[in-house]
Amino acid sequence: MKTGSFPEIYEQFWAEFATRVRRPDSGLSELALTVENSRGARCYVSKFKMEQKLEAWWCISKKAMRVQVVLMDSGAERLFDRLQQRKEHIESEYGQPLVWVDPRKNPKKAKNEGKTYFIQTDNCNCEPLKEELWIQQQRWLMTTLRRFYDTFATVDRMPDLRLNQS
Repeated sequence: MKTGSFPEIYEQFWAEFATRVRRPDSGLSELALTVENSRGARCYVSKFKMEQKLEAWWCISKKAMRVQVVLMDSGAERLFDRLQQRKEHIESEYGQPLVWVDPRKNPKKAKNEGKTYFIQTDNCNCEPLKEELWIQQQRWLMTTLRRFYDTFATVDRMPDLRLNQS
């Protein structure tokens, strides 16, 4: 069982994750993943526009992991609606149902998150304090990030989510 403060555990988990992701054989090395330790629990594909993120999330207290597309700019509502029109096709391509969080339909979420839209999948069967399971959890995050990227970052599907060319 891993001991230490949550910030220390988050820092160690994400440092190990960042090392794995940057390996040439990771399948993610070209995605320019940024690990953000200020809140301890996130990493994101930094090649995406700043107002649109592909994000991984790992929470000790909830014993959960999540990968999600986050849409939060002025065009988020329009883009979310366009994607939702293709929901069945997108989920078929992804290989399983996804959770579509629309703040217009959830006033409590809208109050907390503002006009932020999420398309996500969760893994609630993790034990963050069991360090011996971190490799398995990190593999799930890596595989799921890659699947999300392949599903959502296509130019024909999400022209507003194209990779930055700068």
